Amino acid sequence: MPDMTLATAWPQTIFDWAKLVALVLGGGWALWTYDRNRRIKAAEILVELEKEYQERVIRTLLAIEYSETYEKYFRNALIKVRDAPESIFTTLESENVDHLERVLRHFFLCARLRGLGVDNGALNISYKYYLGVMTSKERCELVWYMKTYWRRVFEWAQECMAPPWKRPLLRLTRIPSRLKYWFIVEPIHRR
Repeated sequence: MPDMTLATAWPQTIFDWAKLVALVLGGGWALWTYDRNRRIKAAEILVELEKEYQERVIRTLLAIEYSETYEKYFRNALIKVRDAPESIFTTLESENVDHLERVLRHFFLCARLRGLGVDNGALNISYKYYLGVMTSKERCELVWYMKTYWRRVFEWAQECMAPPWKRPLLRLTRIPSRLKYWFIVEPIHRR
């Protein structure tokens, strides 16, 4: 067995040093290229999300933002969903819940993208206001709906609205429920 002391483990010739430097530089170049490509892909995804936002999502968010339109179009439908989900919805109520679902799906995709860490906080900055509007105390039916059916979006909204020092604590308090979901609920869905 060859003697592997510290003196023999280091490169002994210029050729060995050149290989080591090339390996380190090549690894650094690969990491830099990967990170750059990841950011470019994230920018492309964000541009696509912005297109959908401008075409479909903003109208519903504006309707939710104004108390009068929220009361007129969404509140009663959400109360029906909460209190009597088997009841028959009017065409208008059904359409409004569909529009709300589209907004929440958009926010869910944003939350998943945010979870991958490719947005550098741009999604928090872009959607903080509307996430705050949707989870305000005046819209308790919508808060219930988000907690019940769109938990990840609700948690993202909570995190956006929390002061920076409180955000790690929020993440820590979610660990038991996430573990329960991963190990109890999710395996049941896979069957």
